Amino acid sequence: GLFFRLCPATIVGVTGTKGKTTTTTLIGQILSRAKRRVVVGGNIGRAIIQELDTMTKDDIVVLELSSFQLETLARSPHVAVVTNIGEDHLDHHGTRESYIAAKRNIVAWQGANDIAVLNLDDPTTMAIHTGVPSMVRGFSLSLRPRHGGFLDADGRLILTDGERRTPIIVASELRIPGRHNVANALAAAIVGEVFDIPPDVIGAELRAFEGVARRLETVAESDGVLWVNDSASTTPDATIKAVDAFDRPAVVILGGVGKGADFGELARVVVKRARAAVLIGTAADEIAGALDAAGAPRAGLTVERARTLEDAVTASRRLARPGDVVLLSPACASFDMFSSADERGDRFTALVRSFTEPVRL
Repeated sequence: GLFFRLCPATIVGVTGTKGKTTTTTLIGQILSRAKRRVVVGGNIGRAIIQELDTMTKDDIVVLELSSFQLETLARSPHVAVVTNIGEDHLDHHGTRESYIAAKRNIVAWQGANDIAVLNLDDPTTMAIHTGVPSMVRGFSLSLRPRHGGFLDADGRLILTDGERRTPIIVASELRIPGRHNVANALAAAIVGEVFDIPPDVIGAELRAFEGVARRLETVAESDGVLWVNDSASTTPDATIKAVDAFDRPAVVILGGVGKGADFGELARVVVKRARAAVLIGTAADEIAGALDAAGAPRAGLTVERARTLEDAVTASRRLARPGDVVLLSPACASFDMFSSADERGDRFTALVRSFTEPVRL
């Protein structure tokens, strides 16, 4: 909370179980087109405190805020963005309720002149705003909020303010895959509008955005197989979104250290959508059990174990057919084999690049 007390700039805070890094980065790109200095920080890797000395009230700070950082916060950002609230870090917070309570701090201390940009498709996200006086700008893939943004029947991202409707881009123009990224793009576009960025400029930035490393990052396409690095997905919810982002059969590399979340729903999605699952790490037995219970043998899903990530990539190469996607989306933390999810993802990319040509965009 010290930073919030000392910072003279306007603060945009972004949280969510998934999508916060992508959305934070995208907001940073869009706001960089304002005639104001923009500083992006938080979990992204720059020590933001060091920037305080040079900040003024005309600057904008975009902060990615984890539940750990929010837990002790007694101030909320001027603009709060919540992408979604699933189950994460139950190993730390103990219960879903205490995890949600931590997330609530992003809006809990807002005043009447502040703005909350919230996912209308997620009831938990909407519930945290109960009793908070700030203005809501909602985003939705199914509803049509009067103030906020939505996806229309023609697949266009539309910003709304009362009766006014402003088309921004067509969802198919986004380079980042998956419906969840359409929602992230809507959230970022709304923040752009809050800071008076023109619609055509918002659209141009959305079209140009290629995503964040290790988050549904296309590494290569070789022999008709797409290789995708989604090492940042450390929860079952995130991996479900990743598997759903592709309309082609998947070979999914799963496992690592579980974080207390349930693998049941993920197993059902994998059994339905994937050709094969290659399991690594200490959670492999638990995931195998969940796949079994979800009917993997009956559905003809191939399930293999791999001792190392190298072995998993080798197995995936053998199992994948032209037209498939090989997806590293572990649904688990990485510290049984790696120092971080970043290291795990970088190792995967290096392994894949050793036998493929990188994608030239």
